[in-house]
Amino acid sequence: MLKKHLSFVLVILILNLSLASMALANNDSKRQTVEQIKATVSKIGIGSNSRIEIKLYDGTKIKGYVTEITDDDFSVMNEKTKSVVKIPYPQAQQAKKSHKGLAIAGIVIGVVVIIAIVVAGRN
Repeated sequence: MLKKHLSFVLVILILNLSLASMALANNDSKRQTVEQIKATVSKIGIGSNSRIEIKLYDGTKIKGYVTEITDDDFSVMNEKTKSVVKIPYPQAQQAKKSHKGLAIAGIVIGVVVIIAIVVAGRN
């Protein structure tokens, strides 16, 4: 009976150690993600030309431009709601520079090229 109890306690301790190491590894990767988000937001900067796309851990996606950067969070003017959203770095899963203006410029250039080809073909 004592051997069974002792074996059970030993199994519980081993499981506890393995789960604790997994939790520490997860915490370390989250810390890396926070540092990456901070670096991306700092690189993009502040202002209406500082377009950004944010994906939060709860699945929410926010597109807009950065209005404020602090040590603990940053603020984004949400395109859809036209309101400023304050985002703590640990809530952000992914951040990337938005290239909306570049896509529009590409479309305009494409249309101009097509028109030029059509006009040149008629002459």
